[in-house]
Amino acid sequence: MVDFIEEFYPILGIKENKKKGGRPSYPPCSMLKLLVYAKIDHIESARVIAEMTKYHDIYKFVCDRIKPSERSIQRYRDEFGRYYEVLLQMTLKMAVKKGFTEFNHVVVDGTIKKAFNSNQNMISKKETNLLVQFYKGLEVDLKKLEKLNKPAQKILNDDKEMSNDEKLEILYDIRTQFKFTGQDKIPMNDIEARMMKGKKGNFLVAYNIQSAVDYDTKLICALNVTQNPTDHYQLPEVADKAINNIGKVPKHMSADTIYLNQISLSYFVNKGIDGLIPTRKQSKEKIGKLNPNQFHKDHFYYISDLDLFMCPSGQPMYFYKEYTHNQTKNQTNPTK
Repeated sequence: MVDFIEEFYPILGIKENKKKGGRPSYPPCSMLKLLVYAKIDHIESARVIAEMTKYHDIYKFVCDRIKPSERSIQRYRDEFGRYYEVLLQMTLKMAVKKGFTEFNHVVVDGTIKKAFNSNQNMISKKETNLLVQFYKGLEVDLKKLEKLNKPAQKILNDDKEMSNDEKLEILYDIRTQFKFTGQDKIPMNDIEARMMKGKKGNFLVAYNIQSAVDYDTKLICALNVTQNPTDHYQLPEVADKAINNIGKVPKHMSADTIYLNQISLSYFVNKGIDGLIPTRKQSKEKIGKLNPNQFHKDHFYYISDLDLFMCPSGQPMYFYKEYTHNQTKNQTNPTK
């Protein structure tokens, strides 16, 4: 990793900021190696990374023994974020050059990644509007301020770290998220995260991480972070990123059943990709979970050319009418 970044660093064209006075800035190449290695080591906290540069021999070697502060690491991470994708593209090109893969088959999948925010550390819309009024100098009921929940109280009582103008700016950002998402509460530490359902059925503050991976080498071709809690319509965006990074359109692209919809299928047709997405029935067959009832919907199949369903007894079922039952629309498909 160190040799790779040092080899390609000049191509990135990063300009080093030279201060006229005060403490000299850290070498960008050393900081970039540190940040990339920490990412590979699955360490996100700037504070932990700063500690590692002081006591961990591998981190000392990787970053050329510099000892940046937590704040410096966060600043460089914000500044160098755009270069991660460039390094990814170079890595993928190197894989082709070395003959490891030709990226003929790319797999798309999604996973829910917990944000750095607990489910309790949330602020409501009502609390946000009350604090905005207070910091704008408008008259508010002081008793309501006293009854604010703990997360909102943190903003109210944090006079050392933030000025009133900074607090107001944060509250405006939170209020924008309310308008954008329609949610009742917004996470305090990570206002762009959303409440999502995890794999275990529990709800947590998280992001939906979409990934495109090379089938042969398992190299990551692209990542896309979204606030959408489901994977249904996410394939085109991450697939476009993968195509841009690998520099070609793969022959095949596969994904889970949840991506099976008209948007994904149209994307495959427009790009000339052989799309491989199993139907719900095929997925159930593979894991042996088809409903044993012969006339369950698992055993009906749709014929798109004729716009009909074929029942297990071999009878065609045409669309007859649509009706509403308990606020849910249903279709009737009688046999002929």
